[in-house]
Amino acid sequence: MREALLKKRLHCGAITTLSLGAISATGVLSYAQSEAFQPYFGSLDPLLATVLITVLGFISLYVLHSRGGFQVFMGRQSLRGVIVSAVMATLFAIAIIFIDLSIGFPKGINVPPPQSLRSLAAGYEKQFLRRRRLQDKTIVTGAAER
Repeated sequence: MREALLKKRLHCGAITTLSLGAISATGVLSYAQSEAFQPYFGSLDPLLATVLITVLGFISLYVLHSRGGFQVFMGRQSLRGVIVSAVMATLFAIAIIFIDLSIGFPKGINVPPPQSLRSLAAGYEKQFLRRRRLQDKTIVTGAAER
């Protein structure tokens, strides 16, 4: 029981740290460029939207903990996964650089910061939601087969 409580505290600490970072970055970007979040949040204040998403994250963490479905993978398998991911990303980057040098992409195709940070965050969110849907399908399919 004590170990479970310690894990909950660590998870809440991680969410708190990431949330404070996201809120800080949103604050800096929203004051640096007031229209930076317009395509994503419309007329909604970006800081308010980020705070609401943070609250939703804490509620989601509580629900996951209450159902016993939250795990952090550590050890050799997760390290192996990080290494495999890094190697694959490097190979992909090398392929893109080779294509760019041989064929040549049009000028102005890259998005400069801070606009590039928005598309990066949207890409991460999309990838996370896709993986979550795949995990949900696996869990439902696995439960039905038992």
